[in-house]
Amino acid sequence: MVEVFNPPPPPNPRPAIKFSRPVATGATVTIACKLPAGIILRVFDWQTYSEPRRDGTVGEAKRAIPIANQQFTVKGPWIATAGQAYNRNNGAVGELLPGGYAITEGCPKEIWDRWYEQNQRSKLVQNGVIFAYADRQSVVEEVMTRSETLSGLEPLDRANPGARMGGVDRRLRLSVLEQAEPLR
Repeated sequence: MVEVFNPPPPPNPRPAIKFSRPVATGATVTIACKLPAGIILRVFDWQTYSEPRRDGTVGEAKRAIPIANQQFTVKGPWIATAGQAYNRNNGAVGELLPGGYAITEGCPKEIWDRWYEQNQRSKLVQNGVIFAYADRQSVVEEVMTRSETLSGLEPLDRANPGARMGGVDRRLRLSVLEQAEPLR
C-alpha cells in the first residue's frame, strides 16, 4: 500500500499587525488615512543620555524613546476593504472608502494630539494623506473634498502606466530586442 502525504490545510491568514479597538471612554477622534496598509501612531519622549565619543570623551546625546501603551493602529484602504481597495469593478468599495480614504473611529484624542504634534511637518500630514476630526461626519465631508489626494503608493494604471512616471512609458519594447545583434 502506498502512503500518500496530505499536508494539513494552511492556517487562516491573520493580519501582520494587531488592530486597535476603539476607545469607549474619554475624548476620541475619527481618523482618515490614505496609506494602503494604514499606519501605527506611536508617540515618543526625548531622553538625554551619555554617549562615548571616538576621542575617548563622553558627551550628551538625545534619543527618542517610545511611550508604553501610547500607540493606535489606523486602518488604510487596502486593509479596510480586505484587498479590494483598487478593484474598480467592485461597487462596494466606494461605500467602504469615501473619497478613497479608510476611516478609523475611536482613537484616543491624547494619542492623536501628541502624534500630530510630533509629526506635523511630515509629508503625510502636510499633503493630507492622514488627518482627523472629532466626529465621523466632519471626516466624511473632508474626504470628499480631498478625493484627488494621492499617497504615492497607489498601483499604476495598466492602460496608462506613464501617467505617474513623469509621462515616460517604461514598458519593455520588443522591437529593441529584435534589432539587437545575436550574442556570439
